[in-house]
Amino acid sequence: MSVELVDYGIASTIGDTIYINRKLQDCPELYQKILQHEQKHLDGHSHKLDFNEPFDLGLLAWVIKHPSSWIHFSPIWIVGGKIIWSRIMLIIHLTALAVIFACIGMVKWIS
Repeated sequence: MSVELVDYGIASTIGDTIYINRKLQDCPELYQKILQHEQKHLDGHSHKLDFNEPFDLGLLAWVIKHPSSWIHFSPIWIVGGKIIWSRIMLIIHLTALAVIFACIGMVKWIS
């Protein structure tokens, strides 16, 4: 396992490498918590782990303060020179688009 510091996103695990935003080092407790979470992915835990762990308000505050982390919520991005995609974020984005188009359709239908 290796840990590589990056300037974007929050953290991702690809192969046996954990990519983690270097700005998280300014918040050692949050950095350790996220690093431990990513290590669980290396131990074979699935992405369901991302939904089973309690939501961290400290992480939300950190994300709001660091716009470079917002790319983590994109369904497609480049990490370590590889193009990767997140099924979870793709589903969330497509669902949001479906809801938006349904609302637009309803407004037009009502008008």
